[in-house]
Amino acid sequence: MKTLLRHSAIYLVARGVPGIVSFLGIALFTRLLPPSEYGRFALVVASIGVFHVLLFQWLSVSLVRYLPGGSQPQQLLATIRFAYWRLVALTALVGTIALVWAPANWRLLVFTGMLLLWTQAWFEINLQALRAKLAPTLFGLASGLKSILTLVVGVLLIKWIPNALTPTLGQVVGCVAASALVWRILWSNVGNRADMGLLREVARYGAPLAGTLVLANLLGYSDRFLIAYFMDEQAAGAYAAAYDLTAQALTVVMMIVNTAAYPLIVKDLEEAGVGVARQRLAHNIWLLLVAAAPVALLMALFPRQVARVALGSEFRQVAIALLPWITVASVLNGVRSYYFDLAFQLGRTTALQLWVVAGTLVVNLILNIVWLPRVGVIGAAWSTFAGYVVALMVSAFLGRRVFPLPANSKGILQVGIAVAMALGVWLLLPNGTGAVYHGLQMLTVMATYSFALAAQVLIATGLTRRMRRSYLHSGDASAKEVQA
Repeated sequence: MKTLLRHSAIYLVARGVPGIVSFLGIALFTRLLPPSEYGRFALVVASIGVFHVLLFQWLSVSLVRYLPGGSQPQQLLATIRFAYWRLVALTALVGTIALVWAPANWRLLVFTGMLLLWTQAWFEINLQALRAKLAPTLFGLASGLKSILTLVVGVLLIKWIPNALTPTLGQVVGCVAASALVWRILWSNVGNRADMGLLREVARYGAPLAGTLVLANLLGYSDRFLIAYFMDEQAAGAYAAAYDLTAQALTVVMMIVNTAAYPLIVKDLEEAGVGVARQRLAHNIWLLLVAAAPVALLMALFPRQVARVALGSEFRQVAIALLPWITVASVLNGVRSYYFDLAFQLGRTTALQLWVVAGTLVVNLILNIVWLPRVGVIGAAWSTFAGYVVALMVSAFLGRRVFPLPANSKGILQVGIAVAMALGVWLLLPNGTGAVYHGLQMLTVMATYSFALAAQVLIATGLTRRMRRSYLHSGDASAKEVQA
C-alpha cells in the first residue's frame, strides 16, 4: 500500500501538471478559436487518436505488460522500435494517397495530422517505457514538457493564424521535444536487432487490446462526428469542448492511480502470485474512487461555475446542460477502463475485452442516431452515459470468468458515504449569487467529502489495530496455556 501511495503521489505531479495545462488549453483555445474552427481541431484530434490507437497503441501497451518482468529489456525495446518505423513507412504511403484525395482546404490539416500521428505514437512509446521501468520522475518531466510546449506554441500560433491548424502544430512540437528529452536514457544502449518471435508474441497480446482501444476511442469520439453530420461543425465543437473538459479532468485523476498501480500489480503477479496482486487491486479500486469523487462532485453540482471559468462564452450554454451527464459517464468509464478491464489484461485474454467495447459502441451509435435528430447535443450525452453503463456491466460480468477481481466493498462504501454526505450538505446550502458565494459552496462540499472520508478511514484503521492487538493478545494467552 505504501509503495502504491508513494508512486501515486509522484504521478499526481507527473499526470497532474499536464492535466492542469490541458485544462488551461481548453480554456484558452475556446476563447481564441471560434466554435467552427475548434470543431475542426476536435475532429482532427479525434481522427488522429483513433489511427494512433489502431496502428501504434499495441506497441506501448505491450511495453507495460512485458518490460517490468522481462529478461531481455533491450531486445524488447529494439523490437518495438523496429515495428514503429515499419508502421511509419506504411502510414506515410497511405497518408500520401489521402492528401491527394482530400479537399483543398483540408490538405494542410491532413499533413499536419500525419505528423501528429507519428510524433504522438513515438512519445507514447517513450512514456510507457518509462512507466514500465518504474521511473515516475522522468515520466513527469516528459509529460510536463510536452503539455507546456503544446499550450505555449499553440497559443502563440493561434495569435498569428486563428484556425484549427495552429493548435495541432503545437501538439507536434510538444511531442518531438518531450521525446528528445528521454532519447538518450531509453535508446542509447538499444541495439538494432529485432526479435521476430518476440514481436509475434507482443502482437498476439497487444493487437486485441489495440482493437479494444480503437473501439473505446470510437465510443468516445463518434458522438462529435455524428453531431457534425446531423448538425454542423460548430455544434460538434461546442460538444467536444464540454466533453473534453469533463472527461480529461476525471481521466487525469483516475489515470494517476492506474499509471502508478498497474506496473506494481503486474510485478506482484509475476513475482509474488495472485493473492498479493489481488490485495493491490483492492487498494486500486478504492484509490480510483477516492480520487474521482471530488472532481465529479464539482463538475456535476456546479456546471455553471465550471463552464464560466473553463470555457469561452460561445461554448458555455451547451456545457452547462452536458456536464452532469458526461461527469457520471466519465466516472463509469474510468472504473471500467482502470479496474474491471484489468481482468482481461492480467489474465492475458484481451480478445474478450474487444467484444465488451464493440457491443457498447453499437449501443452508443444506435442511440445517437435515434436521439441526435430529435433532441440535439444532449442526446449525445445520454447516449454516452447509456453506453458506458452497458460497458461497465458487461466488463464486470465477463472479467469474473478470466481473473476474479476483489470487490473491496468496505472501501467502496466509505467513498459512497462521503459522497452522500457531500450531496446532503449541497442540498441544504441556501441559494446565493456571486463568485465568492459559489466558491464557498464548493469549498463546503469538498470539505464535507474530505472530512467524512478521513473520519471513516481513521475509524477503520483504529478498529483494525484493536483487532490485531486482541488477536496477538489471545495468541500469547494460548501459548502460555500450552506451556502450562
